[in-house]
Amino acid sequence: MYTAQPAVVPLKPKTLHADTQPQDIRYHWVHRPVGKTGKTKLEKEERPLPPGLSKNEGEVLMDVRRMAYKWDQSFTCCCFGFRFGWSAIIGLIPV
Repeated sequence: MYTAQPAVVPLKPKTLHADTQPQDIRYHWVHRPVGKTGKTKLEKEERPLPPGLSKNEGEVLMDVRRMAYKWDQSFTCCCFGFRFGWSAIIGLIPV
């Protein structure tokens, strides 16, 4: 008996590798150990602030990162795995 093959195959990779993913403004990928087996799993973590910033500068930088993430990368296309944000959606509106 034949089984039906999916008509659309997602182009998103099955596993995420920290070296092959595009640069993210707000987050980065970290390998975390799982149990005592020595295996690791990839987790998304918020980027730390650079050293030497004052408290006010750190808050401003985090606000800028948050807004840049919303405008550039807040949504993911389910079929193709690319990211887009509010700037792309607003850009569809004719002037």
